[in-house]
This record gives sequence, structure tokens and C-alpha cells, in this order.
Amino acid sequence: MAFSSLNSFSASTGLGVSNKKTTTTYSSGLNFIVYDGYFADDVSYTSSTILYTGTITQISSILTGTNNNIAVNGADTITIVWTGYFKVTVSDTYTFSLASDDASYLWIDQTTYTTSNTTISNGGTHPVTTKTGTKSLSAGVYYPIRIMFGENTGGDNITFSWYRNGDSTSTTDGTGYFYS
Repeated sequence: MAFSSLNSFSASTGLGVSNKKTTTTYSSGLNFIVYDGYFADDVSYTSSTILYTGTITQISSILTGTNNNIAVNGADTITIVWTGYFKVTVSDTYTFSLASDDASYLWIDQTTYTTSNTTISNGGTHPVTTKTGTKSLSAGVYYPIRIMFGENTGGDNITFSWYRNGDSTSTTDGTGYFYS
């Protein structure tokens, strides 16, 4: 379910109890949680041990995607989940890319998460492997986004990038795209 707005989404409660309106204001960046333990492609995984939390504006590496908390090849058996909204300024088809060692998944415009409704599925334990997916997006709409990454020993890294149809280069800079 996407939300449309220039700067915020407003919705009437519609319960007939009052005429109050609820307004959501979006902040720049995606929220992230780093969990202890590898999710092993169980996309409902959580752990009672949270190692780090925060907000980021890019995932050009595991380092930038965790606010410098985890270095490339610096952690074993972790799971990271980034959540928020992705908003574009130009309506078009966008190509998304996840390059990861080990598993990673991307959901855009989904509110339930399974391995069968992903925009990108890059599951399993493997060296850095790149997978892509496309999605048609409308300008000004806040699309729910969720990225899940897991590391199960050995090397570890993740890069999330995208480009608009016809662009020659991709970007990892979520400034103006990532919201929470």
C-alpha cells in the first residue's frame, strides 16, 4: 500500500467517533536494526538481542548501512533489517540492485513479507552475488520499503542501489528517496 503526498500523509480516522485527522510527518533516512544471529532466509526472524539501531541515508556497504557500526567483513552471524519509505520525484520504472554476501531481500510496496512477494530475492549463503528487480513507481508516493540482510560467517557486505529507466548510472545515495 503506497501513500501519496508531497511532504506528509494525512488520513481521517473514519471511525465516526470524532472528526480528528492523523498526520504523519516523514523524516529523512531508513531505520535499521542489527540483530544477533543469522536469519537463514526466515524473513519473519527477529532476535531478542539487538546489537545496534539507527537511521541511514545510504547502503553503499555494510559500514554505511549501519552508521559505521559494522565494518566490511567485520561481523559474523548477524541479521540487519532496514525499513521506511522510498519516494521518487519522477514517475518511471526503476531498477533496484542488491549485491550481498550472504542473503538479502528487498520489498517495495508490500506490507507483508514472504520470500515469494519480494522485489529482489538474493537468499542463501554465498559470496557477493548481485540480483536485480524492477518496479514502476509514481512521483510523490511514499512506498513502504524493507531490506533484509543476513551474514552467516566468512565475508560480509551489502550494497543497495537503483536507477531510473534510461539513466546510465545507479546511485546508493538515499537522500531525497529514503524516509521513515
